[in-house]
Amino acid sequence: MLNKNYSKKGDFCRVTFKLSPDVQAKKASLCGEFNNWDQEQNPMKRL
Repeated sequence: MLNKNYSKKGDFCRVTFKLSPDVQAKKASLCGEFNNWDQEQNPMKRL
């Protein structure tokens, strides 16, 4: 599940990802062309 919350000015957006407990992931990272698909650069944290 994905949730986006925009700032009042609209100059940034906070994105929250939710994974099912069935996934049982040890870690998750945000990867893409912006970080050259590096899985270590943008680790996500459990809330």
